[in-house]
Amino acid sequence: MEEVVVIKPVRDIDACTLCGICETFCPSICITVGDDADRWFNYRCCKGCNMCATICPEEAIEMIMVTEEVAS
Repeated sequence: MEEVVVIKPVRDIDACTLCGICETFCPSICITVGDDADRWFNYRCCKGCNMCATICPEEAIEMIMVTEEVAS
């Protein structure tokens, strides 16, 4: 196994107003607002481009660096 650093979006539940702008502007279509008003990031397709964090009017999305193990 090899360790790699990836960048992932994380939502601040208290700051998020569920406006859906992040979902609209995600170029990889990795954000989905569910019927129960939860916002989900599909980390399998997320490229870590930072568009969601940049476009969020409430600054409710933060990009964090995470170390993951992947098969070599």
